[in-house]
Amino acid sequence: MPINKNIKKFYLDFWEKSELLVANLISNIQEIRNLNKYIDKTARLTSEQKKQIRTFWKPYKKISTRWCKYYSTKNGKFDPRYIPNTLYYTKIDQYFNNRRLGYGFNDKNYYSKIFAGIPQPKCVIRKINGLIFDEHYHQLTIEDAAKRIFAEQEVICKPSLETGSGRGILFLKTDRDQQFIKDFLRNKKYDDYIIQKIIQQHNDLAKIHPTSINTIRIASILLDRPVSEWVQETVVSTMSPPEESVAESKRTDV
Repeated sequence: MPINKNIKKFYLDFWEKSELLVANLISNIQEIRNLNKYIDKTARLTSEQKKQIRTFWKPYKKISTRWCKYYSTKNGKFDPRYIPNTLYYTKIDQYFNNRRLGYGFNDKNYYSKIFAGIPQPKCVIRKINGLIFDEHYHQLTIEDAAKRIFAEQEVICKPSLETGSGRGILFLKTDRDQQFIKDFLRNKKYDDYIIQKIIQQHNDLAKIHPTSINTIRIASILLDRPVSEWVQETVVSTMSPPEESVAESKRTDV
């Protein structure tokens, strides 16, 4: 029996909204956990500053003043307009961006196709759903893949799916991590990874934080007319430098 279109639409909308609700809940938990970890617990906002924050945000949404305290203590500049991460990621970002269209950009192993012609870190090998490929998507044996990795002094291994902020990153030095590399190529835990050469950033960017790769991001905002505003953001990576073996690798948060 054919399914009524309205019932089908209701069913799909229900699951889409449920999925978004759960994703937002998880995002909020993660952001609050990070806030609790990195906020200066000795810092205090004055009563006047708290009043300014509540007055500014009252027409929009009730928010915690802790986010403003966090940003103010990090850069030394108080401003009641600081946007809480919990609001930005669950409301503002989703208003301007259709998250469903982002799934096609989630796999780092296909960035060289999606962004063809744009300079990217040199790929050594790819692991896609457990299969191993070279830079040009030609399938390799484990032995051939290992030879390509061992030809480098050191490599960085990145999860290609559902990743960010340095999660799951591994720095490997081929002269001392040979056994791990062989296990890595066989282990299903690492079925979706991209292995790249280490890059050296420009000296001026290195001055920001020399032990990580720092980036400058420019976001365009599309409102009622063509690009109406440009927002520039300097991002300090949370990845540690390739100085340790995989057994000792750790994150450097700043």
